Amino acid sequence: MKISKQVLGSFTLLLLTSIGIVIKHKTSTTRKTKTVKLLQSKKNEFFTKQQVIEDIDFAINKVKQHHMSCIKEVPQEVLQQRDVEIANLQDHTSTIEVWKILSRILKKLHDAHSVTYCPKFLNCKQLPFQTRNIGNKIFCDSGRFKDAEIMEVNGVKISELYENFKQHWSYEIEEWAHAIFFERSKCLSADILARSGVDVTKPVEITFNTDKGIVKEQFFRIFRKKHFTAAPPVSYVIDEENDLGIFKMDDCRTDYAPMIDGFFVDVAKDNINNIVVDLRRNRGGNSCVINYFIKYLKKYPNCKKLGGRSEVRNGNKIINNKEEINEEALKNWMSKDNLFDGNFYILTSNLTFSSGLIFAYYFSDNNLATVIGEVPGNSPESFGDCTGDFSLPNSHVVFHTTFKKFYRPDPTKDPARLTPDILVKAEDAMDKVYELISNKK
Repeated sequence: MKISKQVLGSFTLLLLTSIGIVIKHKTSTTRKTKTVKLLQSKKNEFFTKQQVIEDIDFAINKVKQHHMSCIKEVPQEVLQQRDVEIANLQDHTSTIEVWKILSRILKKLHDAHSVTYCPKFLNCKQLPFQTRNIGNKIFCDSGRFKDAEIMEVNGVKISELYENFKQHWSYEIEEWAHAIFFERSKCLSADILARSGVDVTKPVEITFNTDKGIVKEQFFRIFRKKHFTAAPPVSYVIDEENDLGIFKMDDCRTDYAPMIDGFFVDVAKDNINNIVVDLRRNRGGNSCVINYFIKYLKKYPNCKKLGGRSEVRNGNKIINNKEEINEEALKNWMSKDNLFDGNFYILTSNLTFSSGLIFAYYFSDNNLATVIGEVPGNSPESFGDCTGDFSLPNSHVVFHTTFKKFYRPDPTKDPARLTPDILVKAEDAMDKVYELISNKK
């Protein structure tokens, strides 16, 4: 692939001032709470049964105040899980166990955005090697056991660890849980291991299947995570040889607007007829970034222009929001130059989430793009927009919940999953684009 231009995002970009946005897409809103420094658990302490019950009820009360599903009453699933957890309490419960108890309770909301945070003393810690996955198998990807399959942790099979993990992870569709357990964590982190039932306060034994047979190795401590140089979250390349512009966006932010403008300037200058927006690692942010792409799409004013619908919790009331297109604002918003009238592709994976999903289904439901890849990680009809973070009064475990529900623009489409137009493995999605372009020549 001959690249005629490559642009990486280094963000000293200025935030854009407010302008007349055509469509209001928001999933990055955080409900304002008092600005206080949250207390976080700094070590694995122990709490009495009464203290744990107080923490559980504090969390459920916050959910009851904010979550869309609790407008009338807290869902029975949540209350039943509370009762189970209280019935199973020991005289003393550790910070880690309180964290896992709350994770199991929040999971019953079926809301991938209502989550607990890993306790601070476990955060950013991992075993001293990287991993990779092939399907449901995990392999060591660095160090002495590179390329060996990891069969067990503390004598528990990977498949059983995954089932344990799902009990402590909030998700709407299983693709998200699978992606986090097998793909997102390129290491065996303390967070993943603890949610999977592994006691990370003691030595961890890993069973490797090497070319010399089964080898068991003990790791006596969870190591501090090394700092790697992260790739820029946004970048683009112009591949003149293949008539393709590729815009990679790993989160959604409106301050990417100058980069998007530059992309379409270069696409027009080089007479590019195909563009890709790569959302395969995009876990969300501010979906208003959609507006900065549609302003360059020549066919947008004449498309279906289906806007999404959302419901917002405001105290004990629900406010219905319907995204309407302001035609006059649209006319003023559309770019006068560098309009694109070619083939638009969007790449997705099971890790495409939240505003990344909204980006994909907005373009899909309005027939503006061809989606290629895997089913994104959450549901088009789902809860979103997070409250501020809350800290439990005794254990100081931190969590947040949501106060909005989103609905898919095209109500005739599947509310549970966005199925790509061309369903392929995420790693094969770009090759599929090149194949489609080649076949059109």
